[in-house]
Amino acid sequence: VSVAEKNIAASQTRPLNAMQSDLASKVRSFLAEAREAARAGDWPRASNAAKKAEVLSEELAGSL
Repeated sequence: VSVAEKNIAASQTRPLNAMQSDLASKVRSFLAEAREAARAGDWPRASNAAKKAEVLSEELAGSL
């Protein structure tokens, strides 16, 4: 989660194209899902959502 949060924060300082904006939106959505699942105690779902957020955020960071 921390890697995804760091990458999404880095993207907020730059103008994004449509693809980058879409990736950023998906990352935020997966982060929210991970947090919600963790609050509910659903650790497999939280882990899965966090991993998806991390992978997409790395793709976003690489495109900046």
